[in-house]
Amino acid sequence: MTAAGLDDRKLATILFADLVGSTALAGRLDPETLRTIMMDYFDLMAVTIESSGGTVEKFIGDAVMAVFGVPTTHEDDARRALLAARDILARLAVFNDRLAQDFDVRLQVRIGVNTGEVIASRDASRREALVAGEVVNLAARLEQHAGPGEILVAADTAAAVGPLAVLGPRRDLAVKGKAGTIPAYPLLDVLPDEPEATRRFDLPFVGRARELATLDLALDRVVTDGTAGTVLMQGDPGIGKTRVLSEWLGRAGNAAGPPRAAVVRCRNYAEDGSLRPLQDLLAQLAGPDGAVNALAVSASPYAEAYAYVVERLEAAASSRPLVVVIDDCHWASTMLIEVLDRLAEDLADVPLLIVCAARREIAELFPSFGRGAVNFTSLELIGLGADDMMRLAAAFDDITAHDATALAMHVDRAEGNPLHLEQLLSAARDGSSPAELPPSVRALISARIDVLGETARLVLDGAAIIGREFSTADVTRLIEMPGGEPVVAAELRTLARRHLLDAVRRPTGTTHRFASGLIHDAVYQAMTKGRRADLHLLYVEQLSDRGATDAEIGGQLEQAYRCRAELGSSSAGLAAVRTSAAERLVAAGVTALRRVDIPWALNLFGRAVAVASPDDPQWPRATLHHGQALLAAGRRADALAAWRDARESALRHGHAALAAHADLLAAPIDPDAPCPADVARRHLTRFENEGDDLGIARARLAIAEESNGAGQHRAAVAELRAALPSAVRAGSDIERANALGALGFALWWGPQPADDAIAECVALLRDHAAGHTAVRATLGYPLAVLYAMAGDQARADAMVGAVRESSEALGHPEGTVFVPLLTAAVATLGDRGDVADAALVDADRAARRLASPYLRRAVDRALVRRHLDVGRADLAVAALADHTAAGPPSDRADLEGLAARVAAASDDAARAARHAAAAVAVAAATDSPVALATAHLDVAHVHRLLGDPVRARVAADAAFTAYMRKGHLVGAGWAAALRA
Repeated sequence: MTAAGLDDRKLATILFADLVGSTALAGRLDPETLRTIMMDYFDLMAVTIESSGGTVEKFIGDAVMAVFGVPTTHEDDARRALLAARDILARLAVFNDRLAQDFDVRLQVRIGVNTGEVIASRDASRREALVAGEVVNLAARLEQHAGPGEILVAADTAAAVGPLAVLGPRRDLAVKGKAGTIPAYPLLDVLPDEPEATRRFDLPFVGRARELATLDLALDRVVTDGTAGTVLMQGDPGIGKTRVLSEWLGRAGNAAGPPRAAVVRCRNYAEDGSLRPLQDLLAQLAGPDGAVNALAVSASPYAEAYAYVVERLEAAASSRPLVVVIDDCHWASTMLIEVLDRLAEDLADVPLLIVCAARREIAELFPSFGRGAVNFTSLELIGLGADDMMRLAAAFDDITAHDATALAMHVDRAEGNPLHLEQLLSAARDGSSPAELPPSVRALISARIDVLGETARLVLDGAAIIGREFSTADVTRLIEMPGGEPVVAAELRTLARRHLLDAVRRPTGTTHRFASGLIHDAVYQAMTKGRRADLHLLYVEQLSDRGATDAEIGGQLEQAYRCRAELGSSSAGLAAVRTSAAERLVAAGVTALRRVDIPWALNLFGRAVAVASPDDPQWPRATLHHGQALLAAGRRADALAAWRDARESALRHGHAALAAHADLLAAPIDPDAPCPADVARRHLTRFENEGDDLGIARARLAIAEESNGAGQHRAAVAELRAALPSAVRAGSDIERANALGALGFALWWGPQPADDAIAECVALLRDHAAGHTAVRATLGYPLAVLYAMAGDQARADAMVGAVRESSEALGHPEGTVFVPLLTAAVATLGDRGDVADAALVDADRAARRLASPYLRRAVDRALVRRHLDVGRADLAVAALADHTAAGPPSDRADLEGLAARVAAASDDAARAARHAAAAVAVAAATDSPVALATAHLDVAHVHRLLGDPVRARVAADAAFTAYMRKGHLVGAGWAAALRA
């Protein structure tokens, strides 16, 4: 299919104008006279509409329907429509004066204007049914509500025109076919399109030091040499050319003072003559009290007009250097460009700097422009850096409505373009969906695309389906281009020259990529949804043939499904596409989850849940895995809700094993669930009978966690050694990492001597860590502490670094707490109190940010112990105040010991004795020499504080013995020091 045979979804503005009282007029006039008047009226309407860049689609009785943006999009179509509406009233007033004189009649019109998405043919010759869509109907309804001589504007049109539209008070209209009311505004005036009126010049000026320095250098050459120079500043729309020049002119100059400056603009459609910018320039140079013969430029023969311009510029530059800025030169006429080139050569001995700002297409329009100047400078503006863009975003109005994540998303999407950032933030502030392109940005990009040839449009369509980056071969296969790959390659090179695409060098060869994500979005959204769906499904076939990933294929199926569903399709074929999309996305998510790539897993499972129907068999599985990713991301409440939904749906579909997995996963965070180990024991036999290795690993891990929490670490080790092979066979990094982390914890706290525990952890790390980042984090944590306990501080520090690196790579929120906690523990064992204090501050800050009770308890216990060890009893009291001695024995023994020390520091001997006895009793019921030694050491501190050295020595002896039994050499040293 050729591009001319296709339809597009386009942003267009529709104008409806209808005569008021035409029936009465027909009763007064002879049919021949009436026909003559109406023909003249229709001619007036057509000329007015077309002079503003619109197209008259049809005349319906006395009404006129016009469209702006079809067949060719302009970046200001909405404003053009309002200008046309305003001019219709103005020209009709003149026309009415003649009618009143000749026939004693006057015509009155009412006008409605609306902006929105329409379906239009790419073939400009197909004038029948040029556009279709609800936007057309609403424009007609607005016209019917307008009064005689009034223009009613829809809210979307007002938003698209922005501050250039002067509007009256809002009216809420009840419109046929619409529920409720719609807002409309009477148009009072349309302001000139000046940058200061449409751009946020109140935002801070950021970056651009290189560009300002280049302009300064160009001006210095003009001033120093007394010769003319030309600067051509190029950049994409919205990149900040006008703002840079405005800022530079405000600070330009040297010891002799600032130069004289004049700034003019070229316009984007023919409302003025070819040399109008020169007329504006001469008027500025003359000043408010001067006189200038503007007609000398517009009406005189070329030679005389040119001589007059040269004369005026020479005179203006005679007293001090002159800077002439001509903005938007990409809209300049060929004649104006020729004049500017001649001026640079003929005024070579005049201190004149001509600065032309243009979009980058000027290089194709006028490739030799400026090259003949004595001093020529080419300056290209590229996107601002992320830091500068964040500064702009932070200065935007109502920024409190945006969180840091949303701001970063908008900054990332704008890709260094300040105008795009402004429009994205404005749209977000007004409640638009993040997926929608703001109308102003879409119009800017669509205007660049609409001027392309048929072949280029087809190439862009295929590329947009493939994604942000694509190969020549992929596009060729997808769109089946006549002429094959050479034709596609040539078009891609042309599109790159137009800066719609960028060439990207990869190890496998050169590919192409859309120059910005917004350009990709605009191209994609311009295709009809039916065509998008067809191309997505065609590309799925090609991806399947070459063995693409589940994520790639699932993404294409997902888009095909969404496009057809939005068109209202409910066919069996659509259900099959939906199911296939969900299956592929779930499979890709499982792969990501096994690699512990949590952000990507969240993305994939979230999309799978959204695309699948709750009645689809894939839905409970997708929801189950989504819960895992949510929990790993720290979203416990969302994870629990997902698992409850998964269990209910699984049982409804008869998937008992899937429901068992949901039970098991939810139990640790569900306050209404039985003990997780009891849930695990209930389901373990099912998992074993069905050969469900993942279920076996999860169940045994839950049972082992109960043993670890009860302080029965020997039993936990046995259970975890049995769980590990199942986790490995299941291919799940999460279960493997959790099992190894729990095993390391049991070896750390359990009765196995430290040297043996270290040896086993090292062997496990060697066997399981390669290619498994999560394993290095979870098993590295207890191994680092074991090294420090044994006095090997160098290996301990190295392992802390490895855990930090792995945790940062994983991006788990809880890692921001656990890594500083580990750092503090190892630093404390190495007698580096300042490092421990700093790390605990970081851990406390991160735990408060995550608002997790479990993390808060772990950090508080570490803080209390540190405060007590260095004599900060008052801070220890405050940190311990909100904690009770509930929880597993390992936690209870720790809390009882800390409470005993806090009481002793407050001279509360009775309470200290009660907590001390409880600490030893709880620890003694475990098989952990570390817990028992710590409890005895806390008791020794208590007796020392209470002035009982004999009991303190007995407790320190007991701590020393337990520490030595574990091989905890550092702890033994603490006990020995306290005993002495």
